[in-house]
Amino acid sequence: MTKKDGPPVEKTPGGTIVFHPGDSARIWCTNTATGPMYITVVYLDSAGDIKTYPTASVVRAQQRLSAGPEPQHLFDLDNIREPFGTEIMKVIATKEQADFSGMSYTAKSAERSKGASNPLQDILFGMVDGQAKSGNINAPSIEDWATDQISFEIRKKE
Repeated sequence: MTKKDGPPVEKTPGGTIVFHPGDSARIWCTNTATGPMYITVVYLDSAGDIKTYPTASVVRAQQRLSAGPEPQHLFDLDNIREPFGTEIMKVIATKEQADFSGMSYTAKSAERSKGASNPLQDILFGMVDGQAKSGNINAPSIEDWATDQISFEIRKKE
């Protein structure tokens, strides 16, 4: 991850990237596999909502990432703003296109159903034996996945 303009990305001692309102960042990824991979981003915001990209309206429109040693631009985060807090992006790479749009979730629905306090953790770790434990997720075998996680914290400017 790099900032689009200005100083290098600031990190906490634990590796969390620090942003301030108005910052913008560019997300890069290197595919070290032997063939192309398809990228999905699962985003847990500070309000507890889970958003997936691509969304349900563009299923099977994942970004194709060619194999090779050069970092490739995935997307930008523009004009980062409140609310303040820690947010997590999980990047999932699969050998075939997959539909993860069923992982979208709103924190308000958890409040009504007395659901999980951290729904992203429950969803991702609810997958065992190569099978997602949800009828809403259509994905290739988990053994073919590669994942990475970006944690960032949005702080007030000092």
